Amino acid sequence: GTTHFMDLCFKVNENVLIPRPETEELVRWILDNARPLEQTISILDMGTGSGCIPISLAKNLSNATIQALDISNKALKVAKKNAEMHGVDIDFFLSDILNLDFSLNADPTKSMNLSLERNYDIIVSNPPYVRELEKK
Repeated sequence: GTTHFMDLCFKVNENVLIPRPETEELVRWILDNARPLEQTISILDMGTGSGCIPISLAKNLSNATIQALDISNKALKVAKKNAEMHGVDIDFFLSDILNLDFSLNADPTKSMNLSLERNYDIIVSNPPYVRELEKK
């Protein structure tokens, strides 16, 4: 199916969660703080899911380089399709943020090695959560 987020249409399926309205508030807060910056800014999205956060940021911040990671290869496939659909350049990587070893791999042909000295201007994460009443 599809969903709308930040006035953009995103593909979603059983491998990603539909973004909540509060996630739009998070993106708008980042945009309000990042838009005045003139220099290139680097952004890392941890737990990207459908890619709605980094894609929305990329569509609104021409001075940003953006990387995004997720633990699910299936979610990354959805995120990559969404990025292609919106014509934005985002580097996606497969990684478990709870066991991050600073060597992130999207696929065998594309890897990024992070050192402890790696600096990001913005690190964003809006991990999934399920309220108790939604579990029933």
